[in-house]
Amino acid sequence: MRNWIRFSGASGRRWYVVLVLCVLYVLSYVDRMILVIIAPGVSASLGLSDTQLGLLIGTAFALLYATIGVPIAQWMDARDRRWGIVAGVLLWSAATGASGLATGFGSLLVLRAGVAIGEAVLTPAAVSLIADLFPANRRTLPMSIYAAVGAMMNMGALILGGFALRIAETFAPTYEVEAWRVVFFLLGGTGTLLAILFAMTVREPTRIIEPADPTASVQDFLVYLRQRGAFYIPFLLGSGLATMFGLSLASWAPMILVRGHGLEPADAASFVGSFGLVAGLVGTLLWPGFAALIDRRRPGRGPIYGLTTASILAFIFVFFPMSATPLGVGIGVAGTMGCLAAWGALPPLLVQYYAPGRMRARIVSLHLLCVSGIGYALGPPLAASLGEMWGADRGLAIGLVICGTVTVPAAIVCYLLCVRAMSRLARDT
Repeated sequence: MRNWIRFSGASGRRWYVVLVLCVLYVLSYVDRMILVIIAPGVSASLGLSDTQLGLLIGTAFALLYATIGVPIAQWMDARDRRWGIVAGVLLWSAATGASGLATGFGSLLVLRAGVAIGEAVLTPAAVSLIADLFPANRRTLPMSIYAAVGAMMNMGALILGGFALRIAETFAPTYEVEAWRVVFFLLGGTGTLLAILFAMTVREPTRIIEPADPTASVQDFLVYLRQRGAFYIPFLLGSGLATMFGLSLASWAPMILVRGHGLEPADAASFVGSFGLVAGLVGTLLWPGFAALIDRRRPGRGPIYGLTTASILAFIFVFFPMSATPLGVGIGVAGTMGCLAAWGALPPLLVQYYAPGRMRARIVSLHLLCVSGIGYALGPPLAASLGEMWGADRGLAIGLVICGTVTVPAAIVCYLLCVRAMSRLARDT
């Protein structure tokens, strides 16, 4: 069966691998976001507080996912990537499926860590595989498609997860099992089948060994960061603070619609996902164009001006979680996700212009670490803990507003400091 795709030729085999990798990428997002959708059922069944749910949604996954990605990527550079992907998918699928048997906060915490470790394997290995499957002049399209899947699934996973919950609600009464447990079983089983399919139909391509670029030592890198600290410290801190509100809203908006507006969890997830997906795609297309427009008059300033503008616009939507109607909440989600798209599109452009070539990859990794470690790891539990002071019905919305009114203005200040640092650097040079 392993060779059944040969009939379509070398090009067909390459694109088949890209297709399967994209499907796995979609599943990984659904598995990491599913807890957002089934949070009401999990909370009621296991007696979890909103803060505990926030720790499971954000901290338990994001910290481990962010910190373990680099060593896993280095390890995969010297190993068979196909089997690495299979092992990663099996691990996160097993952890997802076993979550359906969870009895409390502790067991879910451990299993969420398993999901994070397994999913941390996929993208480094997938990018490496695609690079070896296609010649250098043909890599852009498959790489772009894979990246676009990730951009869409930030919110698209809520739509697919809502669909999975509807299926589970159909079968749950038959087997006298809670629907949220059935969802975990379904996703875990799907991942296991896809891992088997990948192992049986994909072969490890020959590695393309390219001349090594001169890289900066750790000491050189730290010296550079210290010399440019007036720029990089507020840049990294600002990204973490700005995304804290957006990622918290994405995590808690479905629960707000369930508690405050009477929507069913599956409907709430689809509603939030639809608003966020469309706005996020529009933002992904518009922000690079905005940066390019600024660059025409002030070269190199476009990305940081774009991040500053996105932060200012995001503040407009900070109060929308307290809207009296689901539509108001949806508009808040759409506006925030449209702004949040700037942090996916603009930082790589900024790093390309501002950072030395031999340090760019590490600076991008450091930026992603701050977004995950501050924005995703701290945002959801912080908003939940603030919200618990105000009661169950409106508490989460109030907690999000408090979180946003502190973190978003702080991010704006950080980016204004970045602009000033860039101006000083331009004068000095």
